This record gives sequence, structure tokens and C-alpha cells, in this order.
Amino acid sequence: MARGNHTGKGGFKKGHAPHPLAGKRKLGPEFKEILHAATIPALQTLIKFSNGELKCSPAIRERCCEYIIDRRYGKATIAVSGIDGSPVIINFSEQDIKL
Repeated sequence: MARGNHTGKGGFKKGHAPHPLAGKRKLGPEFKEILHAATIPALQTLIKFSNGELKCSPAIRERCCEYIIDRRYGKATIAVSGIDGSPVIINFSEQDIKL
């Protein structure tokens, strides 16, 4: 049996998800301040791992380097192509797109 939030149309009322932790949680200003203060030390730690000041496996060192570069320059774009290298074409009909 469906929960009380169910609309009877296959969905839930706006703002009422079936999972109690679903949806965007708001962070209080105190928590945001703590996160902001921890950003520089966290990046300094990543840099220490990436340049070998702190011991770690080569895989961790590589991941730290990737993270720093991705944060600075953005993640690299990934080309999507068919098996023969041709572009992938996706066709949508109006029935596929429900607004």
C-alpha cells in the first residue's frame, strides 16, 4: 500500500518524497563557515600527497593530481562515437519527451 503522500497519479505531492532523507538539505551558516575554513587545509593535504611529501600509494597520488587539475581546469570532455568512429545519433519523438 502506498504512503499518505501519494497523489493517485503515479507520483508524490510536490515536496513529499517517500524517503525521509530525499531532497536537498539546507546547510546552516555555521556549517558553511566550517567547510569554508577547511577548504585550504584540505587542498594543502592533497598537494602534499600529490608531490610526495606525504606517503601514499601511486594510485592515491595520481587521484590527488587528477582532482587538483579537475578542480582548477574542469574535467576533460569525453567524445562519444559509434563503433566505427561515426557520431552517435539519438532521435526523440514528442512522445518520448514529457514536459
